[in-house]
Amino acid sequence: FLSLVAVLLCGIASFAQEPISISSEADFMKIGKDPNYPANGSYSLETDINLGTYDATSNNFVIETFSGTFNGKDNTITYQASFTSTTDGEKIGLFETVSGTITNLNLDANITVSGSNAQIKVGLLCGELANGGTIEFCDVTGNINSTAKQNWAGNASTGLIIGSNFGDLQYCTGHGNVTGVGYVGGLVGSMGTILEDCPRGSNPLIKGCYFTGNVTANNSNSLDELGELGNAAETKSYGGGICGTMRAPSVIDLCVAEAIIVVGQNAAGIT
Repeated sequence: FLSLVAVLLCGIASFAQEPISISSEADFMKIGKDPNYPANGSYSLETDINLGTYDATSNNFVIETFSGTFNGKDNTITYQASFTSTTDGEKIGLFETVSGTITNLNLDANITVSGSNAQIKVGLLCGELANGGTIEFCDVTGNINSTAKQNWAGNASTGLIIGSNFGDLQYCTGHGNVTGVGYVGGLVGSMGTILEDCPRGSNPLIKGCYFTGNVTANNSNSLDELGELGNAAETKSYGGGICGTMRAPSVIDLCVAEAIIVVGQNAAGIT
């Protein structure tokens, strides 16, 4: 009987899915685009890879929605990109939206963003970390320079790792310079949102994280443009060493920021 149980257990183990190995730029670019590299798959990065320099208006290397697991195994992804925002609510980053798990990844990247669209979300790793998503034990180095302006009510969100967070960011470090409009944070641009828009059951968290660098939050629009918009809130900016702004029931715990913060409107050490 015991031998039979052992055989059955071995059989079950043999059916456990092995992570798909990512060993090159070409492998990485297949994720979410090739049927053999599904967006909900399990992946392991086997070596450092350089994605090169991209004009990301073609969107040819960005993973749109990732719901699987990605283990960087302490390897590094490097890239440079220039984005032109063309859509309201656009999510900009290596991953547009993450609802799965990214862990043990090092990222070295630089992004520039231009355009005139509302509520864009910019981060080197992902534009938005969705409810249920987790990013942990990652190290991100680089710079973001976003000059995109708003064209209707609603601030942009820019952070070195994540633009807008509804999930869990844990035990990550960030080193670099973040410049944007609206909500700008060292690691995360904004966390949570107005209650009627907040995903049900979402309790965003930033825990055990560290940032060092510079944060610059520029006003979304000039006063000269205010006549068209008709909303004084459009000119406000918010900057923080960890997060640009946060709303209940968001939590920041055990985090440290060593940052120079330059803000047109509201600044804080953490958020």
